[in-house]
This record gives sequence, C-alpha cells and structure tokens, in this order.
Amino acid sequence: GIGSYLTKPATPVELRETLTRILAPRTTDVPRPPMNERTFVTRHSLKEQQRQLNILVVEDNPVNQKLVTLLLGKMGHKTTLVQNGQEAVDKFPTSDWDVVLMDMQMPVMGGIEATRIIRKNEPSGKRTPIIAMTANAMVSDSEECLNAGMDEHLSKPINVKLLQTLLDHFCARALVTK
Repeated sequence: GIGSYLTKPATPVELRETLTRILAPRTTDVPRPPMNERTFVTRHSLKEQQRQLNILVVEDNPVNQKLVTLLLGKMGHKTTLVQNGQEAVDKFPTSDWDVVLMDMQMPVMGGIEATRIIRKNEPSGKRTPIIAMTANAMVSDSEECLNAGMDEHLSKPINVKLLQTLLDHFCARALVTK
C-alpha cells in the first residue's frame, strides 16, 4: 500500500497518513503457526542476530528525512542525519558506520561524488555498505551508483520491506566479518 513507500516530495497529508500507519499498533496480527523445535531454534537464532545498526542517513528533503529516520528508529536502529554529500564526507570518518543511506540528488555535493570520496578515503580492508536512494529507477542510474562504489540501489519511493531486507543482509554480513 501507500504506507510502504516514501515519496519525494510528500504532501503533508501523505506524511500524516504514513506516520499514522507506521506508529499505529497493528490490530490484525497474523496467527502464528504452531511452534515445533525447528521454528523455535530458527526464530531464536534470528532474534540473536538482530542488533542495532549505526546508520548515516544522507538526505536533503525534510519530509524524507523525517520518514527515513522514523522508519529506521522503529526498526531499532540508530541514525545520524546529514543534509548533503559534503556533510557525509565530513561526518563519515567520525564513527564506525554499519550502513550509509545516500540520497543521489542533493545540493552542494551529490551522492555519486560523495561516495567516490568516501571510498577513496576509507581505510584499506574496511568497506562500509552504501545504499543509494534515488527517484530515478533507470538501469543506467543503478549502474552509475555501483560504479561509484555503492553496494545497493533503492529507488524512491522506498519500499520499506526491501529496505528492511537490505539492512538485515548487511547486519548479518557485519556479524560474520566483525
């Protein structure tokens, strides 16, 4: 539904409706299947793997800033927000980020240039996952992101389930490599 996506820019009505959907408790929970030993072990193992990610969010649009930080907070992650690529380049060395969500089209410095600078200055042997967020869903845009050193590409409006899947993937990968 509409609540699963972030639009750029969003109207005040869309923002209110989306925030209401995100924050409202679910009234209809899907009944759980009977638990046998195998599902218990799987759920227990998955729960152990979940951890708070330290995420740098690079986004210039105020509505998208609120939505992304709210979504990530609801998922249990810690976010730091910067407004453009230059701020991302300046902020990147100050923390050990698990993931960077990088908007592509921003004033001052765009996501492609910021990613290239971050990759050039990143310590050898360390590669922080950078996920592009862009309103353009063209194959050439995705290729440009990957060529600049990004790891994934999310088109806007952002699919919340896909974002969660990517974060879970990078979280699992971080647990293996740390």
